[in-house]
Amino acid sequence: MVGGRGAPLINLGAQGPPTRKIFTSLSVHDSVHLKKSGNAWKPGMKRESLPAEPESHITQDLFKKGHSILNKVTPEKFNHLMKQVWDLTIETEERLKGVVDLVFEKAIDEPSFSVTYGNMCGCLATVRRPLS
Repeated sequence: MVGGRGAPLINLGAQGPPTRKIFTSLSVHDSVHLKKSGNAWKPGMKRESLPAEPESHITQDLFKKGHSILNKVTPEKFNHLMKQVWDLTIETEERLKGVVDLVFEKAIDEPSFSVTYGNMCGCLATVRRPLS
């Protein structure tokens, strides 16, 4: 069959459009109780966790700052962001490895900026800091 403008008509047959269930027995004033899960997701700030060492918090904060800097990397912003990377307190071998891993992962994830990340690694290789 063809419609008035030449478009074919769709025959839905006996199926027709899906039906919707309308609950008329509920009122706005009725209280509805949802099923509670024993292992429900909780936001990171509210999760109950073991108290970590202060050094661990410093390291995690460093990784967050490093990741934030890497998210902004472009060839135009390279010098400004490189200064921010130099200002990070990378005082332990664990922190240095973590920052290197962050740069490596970003270079893999964003091949269009891999040259910029490579230049960043070249600059970081010249920085000397005492490791504890």
